[in-house]
Amino acid sequence: MLKKIRQFFEYIFVVLIFGIGRFLPEAFLLGFGKILGGVIYYCLPIRKKHAIASLQQAFPEKDLAEIHAIVYGVYQNLGRIIVTQCFFSQHSAEAILTKVEFVGEDILKKALAQDKGVIVTSGHLGDWETLGAALAAAGYPISLVVAPIRNPYLQKMVTENRQRMGVRLISKKGMAVRYITRDLREKRCVGMLIDQDAGHSGVLVDFFGRPASTPKGPAQYALKRDIPIIMVFSFPQDDGSLKMVVEEVDITPGDVSEDAVQEVTQHMTSRLEYHIRQKPELWFGWLHRRWKTKRPSAK
Repeated sequence: MLKKIRQFFEYIFVVLIFGIGRFLPEAFLLGFGKILGGVIYYCLPIRKKHAIASLQQAFPEKDLAEIHAIVYGVYQNLGRIIVTQCFFSQHSAEAILTKVEFVGEDILKKALAQDKGVIVTSGHLGDWETLGAALAAAGYPISLVVAPIRNPYLQKMVTENRQRMGVRLISKKGMAVRYITRDLREKRCVGMLIDQDAGHSGVLVDFFGRPASTPKGPAQYALKRDIPIIMVFSFPQDDGSLKMVVEEVDITPGDVSEDAVQEVTQHMTSRLEYHIRQKPELWFGWLHRRWKTKRPSAK
């Protein structure tokens, strides 16, 4: 009962934030998002200590003040993502595109031109939540593989919001493989995030100098089925717009060996790390247990 009450009040809090955000002039949204992030940082510091520890291992050259500033930036970025949804969820595709700049869009067009569907990989970097909406607004058929939210009230709200913005959703639980295959056959883009611990079913690759279990499904799909795979990142700008960066991922179709899967997965993880190093405050993954799975020989 207490859990349901807590979940309901979490939902009411988010609804309240969305309500305020939708009434605020667009010029005030960015500032409101930063304030919201600060409130979350001080009042609801979920896994803040864990984030500090992860950052200290990733950036041993940074002092504690720099680490704390990055963590504060992570929460501010979260607040910005939340209020960005206030804009994206109630405007037309045309209005959304005025806020989006594509870099490397020809790579995506070239991949789609192969008429096989496209695997799109990314991470919880920048404004990952709006990435799908921006692609949909630009006319690209996009499906996202998502994990269910534990709060059923928020799950319903977020699902409806994503679908309203033109995104088709595929749940990680259940028959995900079947629906991924279906959507690729329909020549759709299928987006997957690759920066959370994949347990013992993942492949261990180097990430910030430490082995990290990473989902191998995207690489396996691309290699086995000869499907183009790309990376897309959504970076928020100071004026409230988004820069969508598209990168190509080279593969050798037909080679589904463990070495090939690891090589492709390592390449994508390394590109993600590169971007995180440029702006570490934009990666929400510091709050995740990214390096949870250890090598079998590790104690």
